[in-house]
Amino acid sequence: MGAAAEFDVAKVFAQVARDIAHHEDLVSTRQHIVSLARSSLNGLGASVWHLKPNDQMTLDAATGEPFLPVIERILAEHPDGPSWQSLHSGQIVVSPNLTVETRWPAYVRALLAETPVRSAVSYPLTSEDSNLGVLSVYSEEPGHFTEPLVQMGAIYAAHAALAMEKAFMQDRATNLQAALASNRRIGMAIGILMNADRLTEGQAFDLLRVASQNLHRKVADVAEDVVLAGVLPTWELRLA
Repeated sequence: MGAAAEFDVAKVFAQVARDIAHHEDLVSTRQHIVSLARSSLNGLGASVWHLKPNDQMTLDAATGEPFLPVIERILAEHPDGPSWQSLHSGQIVVSPNLTVETRWPAYVRALLAETPVRSAVSYPLTSEDSNLGVLSVYSEEPGHFTEPLVQMGAIYAAHAALAMEKAFMQDRATNLQAALASNRRIGMAIGILMNADRLTEGQAFDLLRVASQNLHRKVADVAEDVVLAGVLPTWELRLA
């Protein structure tokens, strides 16, 4: 049975759907995605990457094989290869046989010398106007990623991108709720200090800020102490 036949589409899509329904955080969702990609495409390993504003690649999730951190280092030294090209082009990039690959010469030389990877495929993870990174799957066998398998993987990558977008939105909503709650507590602390010390709003916030710096704690944490205790925590310096 060929690799494409072994790709259980129904099973993969059902797992991705469960990931979406569970509203898992982005870190967990990425980890599910690389694990499923490796097993479903019968690969040696899988990873998810994104580009920083300075055009450096960042490894977001990996399946744990020791060669993946090596690839991360190689990419830092030679920013090139299937993952890099897929991130920049927004297209699926396949290298069916790295031993005869003529693209990305410095990257390929290092990859062949330091890892068991001999073929790779990279899929852009996009949803509408969102660019969520790239999913790369690796094999130690030249010719592993046949056209049918690559196309099956593309369908999986599209569903994986939906799962990532859902998790990203959930994370953003959670962070927004936390920020709103923190701002409310800071506002309460400012009111307490204004009333206790007859301060203006700006002076009260400055007290929180300087206390935060002297205590090496977040402003929100200092504010929480003020709300609970009704006074500013002890510290050496106060505003003049």
